[in-house]
Amino acid sequence: MRFLRILFKNQPDGIAGVFRWRGRVLFVLLMACLTLSASARVASFSILYTGELCGRLGPFGLRRGGGLAAVSECIRRERERTPNTLLIDCGNFAFGSYDASVLRSEVLYGVMESLRYDAWIPGWRDWQGVADRKRLSSCNVPMLAANVFGCGVETPLFCGQRVFQVDGVRVTLIGMTSPNTPLCYPSGVLDGMVFDDVIEALGRMVPEVREGEPDIVVLVLDAGIFGEQAGPGLAVQIARHFPEIDILLTRGAKDARRIGALYYAAASLDDQTVGRVGIQYDTVLRELLRVESEALAAPSVGKIYSTPTWIPEASWKAWRSACEETFGILTQAVTGTEGESGESEAGRFMARAVAAASEADAVSYRPPIGRSLPAGPVAMRDLAEAYPDETVWGLLMLTPEEIRQAMEDTLRYRGSDKVLICYGVEFEKGEQDDSGGVLRLSSETDRFLHPRKRYRVAVPLDVMASSGGVYTNMRALAENPLTQRSTSTVDIYAALMKYIRDAGGEPDHE
Repeated sequence: MRFLRILFKNQPDGIAGVFRWRGRVLFVLLMACLTLSASARVASFSILYTGELCGRLGPFGLRRGGGLAAVSECIRRERERTPNTLLIDCGNFAFGSYDASVLRSEVLYGVMESLRYDAWIPGWRDWQGVADRKRLSSCNVPMLAANVFGCGVETPLFCGQRVFQVDGVRVTLIGMTSPNTPLCYPSGVLDGMVFDDVIEALGRMVPEVREGEPDIVVLVLDAGIFGEQAGPGLAVQIARHFPEIDILLTRGAKDARRIGALYYAAASLDDQTVGRVGIQYDTVLRELLRVESEALAAPSVGKIYSTPTWIPEASWKAWRSACEETFGILTQAVTGTEGESGESEAGRFMARAVAAASEADAVSYRPPIGRSLPAGPVAMRDLAEAYPDETVWGLLMLTPEEIRQAMEDTLRYRGSDKVLICYGVEFEKGEQDDSGGVLRLSSETDRFLHPRKRYRVAVPLDVMASSGGVYTNMRALAENPLTQRSTSTVDIYAALMKYIRDAGGEPDHE
């Protein structure tokens, strides 16, 4: 009111005064409209994205943290803070853990739906279920894989993009899986599918996306078993060739950065982390005002006794029953004897079950990640830490010299959680060798390995593929045609139960 008194005081009389008065009124109204317009044109929303959940449900007295229980709580809190939110999974949602082997992918697809995911991109593990169209048909959440084609077919086998309206903003989501996925599976599993290069597939997809006149284009990539899509090199190519793409999400990104006009979001995802991208968009000027990303630590979740709302009660009870059977038996069958190398009786026990199921002479595996088993009696949750996550194992036919090369990766990482244990092969560190040690090889069946004989070695699939550049010798051996690389799907739960029964029946439960 004071502003109006100043504006209209001492107005001259007559026609000129009236026109001046009206002009000032129009000026005030115009400024008010501009102010209202400016305040209404900024849309704010978030994109939450997960990855590497591998079907893990949560601690519940077994695991010490993380899993879908913790991640779902993190998602719930973020949705309360920002109601306009998209939720995406960047790969490996339903395969790769004990929980997943018990529950099966159909149940976990239902969990994804219950948590209201908007879309998901298959990781290299997920293709175990995608290859089985019956399993995939049970999933009602859109799967995006724009770079997977049929042989001789120009259009993708699966949906490549999805359009969402978020707070008045038209967001187009493009999803792509790792082009190296076929290297993870034996011939026959993915027959009829061609996994195209990301840049080539974008060349086909982007013109179609452009015709839809989106406000924001988001590209979501599975980082791949080799981590080849996690680094900035590919992001630079995307920024150079496809300026239409505004944001790049991948579960392997380490640092957020701008590459030209492209925003490369950062979140190294696992079952204890959720990535978040906050977006502000001018709906009048159709301009991206602000993008920021962060990795959210999922909250600590204690043991849950009642069935969570996001999983069917029958599935929950089946999982609990399987846990009690498996780990109840193991607590009586093994004791903790953690050594310097990370080897334990629990690990050896499980390795023997894998060897029996895959008919391997030796099994290379990793010890419990992040901690050691205590000496003496072990609890159920101790064993859950040691339980192998892999359900698909690579099989290599290796000579003793090639086994030595593979074990050099182990010597390099002695004392860390990256060390590899090789059940069925013994090795010793040399005292005078600065390069890491001398390996003396023997096995349970042969006193010494025959130098020209090839032995069947089971290796976790991600280790065989170098686990993002960690196990370089193992990857080189896997790419050598002489090692006759193949894969074997091992149901760890079933293999463990069979091994226990074949070894003399089940111990009494207490």
